[in-house]
Amino acid sequence: MWKYKNSFAEDIEGVVHIYLNENTYYKNGYAYGKLLKQADPQIINICKSWQMRFIASGLYFFKKKSLNKIKVPKEYLDEIKGYSDATGVSFKFIWVANFAYDIFVKMAMRCSTFSFFNKSNTIVGHNTDMIPLFTKLCLKYTKPLVVETCVPGKNKFVNFSLPFMVGSVNGFNEYGMSINTQQVMHLKPEGAFDKWPTSIFIRRLLEVTQTLNDAENFMLLNKPNRALNIMVISSSEKASQLYQINAFEVDCVSYTNSKYSFCTTFFITPIMQRYLLYILKPPHMRYASLDNMLQKKDTSSVFSIKDGISILKDTSNGLKRGYSMSNVGTWQSFIYDLNNFSIYISNAKENPASLNGKFIKLNPKFKLKQKQFVNSFNNIDNSSIVFLSYLEYKSNF
Repeated sequence: MWKYKNSFAEDIEGVVHIYLNENTYYKNGYAYGKLLKQADPQIINICKSWQMRFIASGLYFFKKKSLNKIKVPKEYLDEIKGYSDATGVSFKFIWVANFAYDIFVKMAMRCSTFSFFNKSNTIVGHNTDMIPLFTKLCLKYTKPLVVETCVPGKNKFVNFSLPFMVGSVNGFNEYGMSINTQQVMHLKPEGAFDKWPTSIFIRRLLEVTQTLNDAENFMLLNKPNRALNIMVISSSEKASQLYQINAFEVDCVSYTNSKYSFCTTFFITPIMQRYLLYILKPPHMRYASLDNMLQKKDTSSVFSIKDGISILKDTSNGLKRGYSMSNVGTWQSFIYDLNNFSIYISNAKENPASLNGKFIKLNPKFKLKQKQFVNSFNNIDNSSIVFLSYLEYKSNF
């Protein structure tokens, strides 16, 4: 274990768990950088290499106009500044690595999520799928990373992350709220640049929501730059909702009367399907397989972690990218108990991550917290947030 002030990092059989507990976003970012240097020094050296700096500078040069339209709440830029100051990795590199996703709309993450409600607990499973080459490189050169973040005035949360990722795409918070995303592509239009950066949008949901109603209110008031399916699961309410959202509109599918829920990477309601240029075959096949597997599990008395891992490993439609839960693009594979906060994540170094390696158990430091029955509008209102572009923030240091 490595320690820095109130934070620590540990490597558990090849999975890095970082716990951040400083009193500002910048200090959390600085602690993160210090701890990552010790837990995974290889990735620091890679990010500081001339090759990676050249790639980041080239991306910024060719997409400067679009990247400079992206505005981010200042506190998250402070956190990135902390990463940079602690590691020596340039602020520009970390900025581009975080927000290129909002610009390069053809970068596809074909992910899948499912949840199952037992009487005493809620199980959530997720596979993150990327372009196979990118998956191979990530598995080879980075370690699976689970980051637990505590910031005063915000919910404590767990994020399944890439190195230096200030935002989130999948995670859960101390109120037993799980937020999991699936990218939706081939739209008209593809996205926008003047909304919330996509990964920051998901992190904010983790930081401010205690209930399904909180999540819905936030998404009615705010929108991400890119189109997503966002599965929101509440262990205390024993319910989940799928929010189909883009930069202009949101539509909700409720699973309040079902023992399970699931989603892949296409809009399923007519109101949102009108944005689709066409519908791809793979996510539909994955969707049908998930439905079939979960229907069969519905007849059993208890859905276990072992049952969930068997679904994560499914290859019934073959290993071609996007067709099965496990495929050549599967980079992350994890499952967790949303009541007891036990996490099982693959430590694989080869793709598919779900079929290689071992599922390693982690336990977050925080405990399940009871929701507070307060009007949380002040937590989700962004009227007082200062949004800054890269150039605006850079001019201050």
